Amino acid sequence: MNRMLKIALGAVIAGFALPAFSQDNFPDVPDNHWAYSAVDGLKKAGILVGYPDGLFRGNRPMSRYEFAAAAFACYQKMMSMQEDLSKQIDEIKNNMPSGGNGASQADVDALKSSLNDLKSQVDGMKDWGNRIGDLEKMSKEFESELASMGVDVKKMRQDLSDLEGRVTKIEGMLPHVMISGTADFLMLAGHSTDDNYYLGPDNRLGGVGSGDYSIKKVGMTRDLSFLHELAFKFSGNNTEGPKWEATVVAGNMLSSGGFKDALGNMSTSDSGAGYSAGPSDIYVNTANVTFDSALAGQGFNAKIGRVGYQVGPYLWKRVDFTTVYRNDRWDNGDFYFDGGILAFNFGKASVNVFGGTNSSVTSNNGTPLNPMPLGAGSVVDRTLGVQLKFPVGEMGNVNLAYLWQDTDNHFDGDPLTAGTQPANRLNVFGGDIDLKFDKISVWGSYSQSTTSENTSNVLDSGNKAWDIRANYNGAENWGFGVGYREIENNFMAFGSWGRLGNVWDPVNIKGFNAKLWFQPNKGTKIWAKGEFDKPKDTTAGYALAGYDRIDSYGIGLDYQLGENWGTMLSYEDTQFKGAGLVGDDKVRWYTLGFNYGLAANTNIWITYQFSDSDFAAGSVIDPAGQGKYRGGLLGTQISVKF
Repeated sequence: MNRMLKIALGAVIAGFALPAFSQDNFPDVPDNHWAYSAVDGLKKAGILVGYPDGLFRGNRPMSRYEFAAAAFACYQKMMSMQEDLSKQIDEIKNNMPSGGNGASQADVDALKSSLNDLKSQVDGMKDWGNRIGDLEKMSKEFESELASMGVDVKKMRQDLSDLEGRVTKIEGMLPHVMISGTADFLMLAGHSTDDNYYLGPDNRLGGVGSGDYSIKKVGMTRDLSFLHELAFKFSGNNTEGPKWEATVVAGNMLSSGGFKDALGNMSTSDSGAGYSAGPSDIYVNTANVTFDSALAGQGFNAKIGRVGYQVGPYLWKRVDFTTVYRNDRWDNGDFYFDGGILAFNFGKASVNVFGGTNSSVTSNNGTPLNPMPLGAGSVVDRTLGVQLKFPVGEMGNVNLAYLWQDTDNHFDGDPLTAGTQPANRLNVFGGDIDLKFDKISVWGSYSQSTTSENTSNVLDSGNKAWDIRANYNGAENWGFGVGYREIENNFMAFGSWGRLGNVWDPVNIKGFNAKLWFQPNKGTKIWAKGEFDKPKDTTAGYALAGYDRIDSYGIGLDYQLGENWGTMLSYEDTQFKGAGLVGDDKVRWYTLGFNYGLAANTNIWITYQFSDSDFAAGSVIDPAGQGKYRGGLLGTQISVKF
């Protein structure tokens, strides 16, 4: 049989293979098989019917008659979908409010809902042209087999020809440029308690006065900030050839100086300051073109322009310091750079080469969007990386990478001997592995960093990190996990491996961690977590070396009140136990959150967080030197998608 026809049929039936989760599947396809959802979806679609004994027999070669039957089932499914679409269009026309009827808001809302459903179905037909062409070829190849089954092959071909014309007409009605986006509005109101500031997990303060009150602790009415962002995403609608997209953002969530922004999510160098709106600004978040091709017989993909990319939490991943604002551009962990990503696919394995300039990614006012500081006054100007990903059978995947990161200015390569070890390059290499064995999953990571002056190493010791974790999902409603990690003092990767209290991406630690979650019913989830660390090296000057141990706890409740309503409650407590002349530090937060879906494309989040923290005199982790922090922060965010 023609190999290309086999591939074509696979592409056609894959379009109807919707994920399914019921147990009404073939008995010889277990629910933990990698193809379970696809086979189940094809069965529900009527494309795969199995054998008279009810079995699928996936290891048995398919005959020409069975192949023809599957192609005919695809044709019937496609025609059925087209008929449903035509009926829906006719129904919308018949229910269209006339000019003299004075249509009610309910009528308008119903019409908008119907049009949205119709648009979703039309969007799903964008690749029908190729499927129809494949089915036309199959109708010729299997004409005799189809005829022996009683199929009117001539009518089938005519139907496919008519359908192709209709799809082409519909595609021609779609705009050449698709426009979508989000509008986000955020109000933050902080207050002090007992003449103490609020302290957030991002080390920002609440209850901070301004003007004549700049040295005072104030209430919500005097510490009130309004922030906003409006993002437009533009993308091409072509189904063939290069694809392009761009996202442009305007708002006041960036400030004009240093490595900071109005929310503190890009670095901690502005810790100890309050929340405030920055000046109006515009920036290009992404703008790139994607090419799909083949090179040396292998799949090849290139994305050129301003792109976003990440490798792993201990290798290269942007930290999300923003605990009071939800937005994918800020929360997704990608670093954005001007350059490109080249992806080479070798079966299930892939090699990605990425690189470009980092310091050029700034707003219209010159504010860096995602700076990577290297010591005082230096930042990463250019990044080059190679990533290799490949599967481990059907159990999981391996991710390996090597990164070169250069600066045009020198930085102190050895943080313990500042000014004596100049460096201009940071190299990071390592990888992680993710495996799953039935109900047990295992994740592990190893990474190492070196600083150098061009090609001469400056610091190549105390610079490793490794982390291993295992999770057990005992049933649908509970599970637990345990782990252990060690991070040496001189490890310097731009990753995102979490926080201990108000200390982000901690180094010079070693210890265990654990988590537990329980879901007593569909709308309720209870969780608890803990981490128990000690300094890996107690040498003076090392990070966190003055503490005997660091214990961090958290517990929370997530409750879904209804289809559009939800709430959460959590408590977090991190205790830094001091040794010698260093006292004890305690960082605690109580958080209550509420979300409500105002409409299909609009959401509102309301969060109140209270801090109750104590730092010893001269503590190295006290962000503002205040000692005590008793206060709260009220955040309200409205997000609208269009």
